[in-house]
Amino acid sequence: MDALNNPMYLFWMADATLLTAGLHYMLTGKMQRRGALTWLTWALGIVLGVVCAKAVYAVIECLQFAMATGLKNFRLMDALLSTDLSRISYFGGVLGVCLGAALAGKITGNRPMAALNAYAPAGMLMAALARFGEGFLGTLCAGRMIENERLWFFPVAVQNSWGEGYLAVFLLAGLCCQAVCALSLWGFREDRFLRTLFYLCLPQILLESLRGQSLVVHEFVRIEQLICMVVIEVILILYGVWGKGHKARFVPAAVGLACAGLFVAVEFTLGGKLFNSVGEDYGLVRRVIAEEEDWIGEAGGKTNWTPFLAYCAMALGLAVLAWMEMLGYKNARERLRKA
Repeated sequence: MDALNNPMYLFWMADATLLTAGLHYMLTGKMQRRGALTWLTWALGIVLGVVCAKAVYAVIECLQFAMATGLKNFRLMDALLSTDLSRISYFGGVLGVCLGAALAGKITGNRPMAALNAYAPAGMLMAALARFGEGFLGTLCAGRMIENERLWFFPVAVQNSWGEGYLAVFLLAGLCCQAVCALSLWGFREDRFLRTLFYLCLPQILLESLRGQSLVVHEFVRIEQLICMVVIEVILILYGVWGKGHKARFVPAAVGLACAGLFVAVEFTLGGKLFNSVGEDYGLVRRVIAEEEDWIGEAGGKTNWTPFLAYCAMALGLAVLAWMEMLGYKNARERLRKA
């Protein structure tokens, strides 16, 4: 979908950046040159957010070509200059906005981490509004088709031009970002940036799995899901490094790796790579949210519970990761306060 042909989406995103700047200004009362800091963060966030969203996408597309047909068919400038909204990286945009906030802090005489801590709740508001704005993109950021026609209504689903309903994953993602925004604003009094970033990435692991269209490399590797898990693991490792003097300070990082293994197993299951040999009734794992109306009949008339259980396992893994974050942060808090 071409961004230039979607003025409602562009207007929404423009208003979202201004609303975010307003919240950011209110949160910078103790910062030097707060007005300049706010507007520099706004301007640099837009520029670097767009640049990084396209640059990260270009890297992903390069990997896709390298693993499929070879780099001879890859067109770098086409990937960078395309205005197709399916050819951007959401978390590349997040990276650019974070860089913009840190750079604005440096320019205005504030410590970059202090600037990032001040910006964290506003950044989460921007993340939420960006997800909600995906509703203007039709089914581009939705999940798979819902078979039960009685559920073809908003906010459960969005409809395509033929009236078919697709799971409104973007709405779930926006609500999760809103919840993290509230948590960052009222729950994280210290070290807001790192903790907010952790909880930004956490639910996206499951939500990326629900999406109908994702940036995929090598059959089932969802790149943005992988980015989220890498960020989470890096934060847990940092907590371990900073938690000197505490026994088992690297336990959260080790558990994080175990959860990553669980998520890989879940994606294998959802991709039909596991449990296909269990029997005819459970051999249709690939059709998690079936796109064919007769899938139950092909499965012998029995419901396939494997996908549901796989998603439950993933949700349990996310809960464990949240527990590990709280434990790791508790160990590292003393060192972080001195930083």
